[in-house]
Amino acid sequence: MFEYAWLGLVGALLTYTLWFAGIGLLPVTSTALLGLLSPLMAAALGSLIAGEALAPIQILGFAISLVAMLAGQLPAPRSPRAARRSMRAYAAELTDGSR
Repeated sequence: MFEYAWLGLVGALLTYTLWFAGIGLLPVTSTALLGLLSPLMAAALGSLIAGEALAPIQILGFAISLVAMLAGQLPAPRSPRAARRSMRAYAAELTDGSR
């Protein structure tokens, strides 16, 4: 009986509370990509802890997935027009003396 209480309180209530509190502090893009880490972590832990072997194609897929997730964290490129507008606004701000 104690085991079920432990699993319910610590394994579910506490972990989900911490999870949702943590992702509430992150940007949307970061949290969307966090769900994709679950199968990668399962494969990595299976390999490290349980001694499961990964085939070279699986390792390649693992690496591609990690690179894709890291690329998803990069800021979106700004268009040259938007960059010029922000430069003009910054220059106007400097000439106004409001800074």
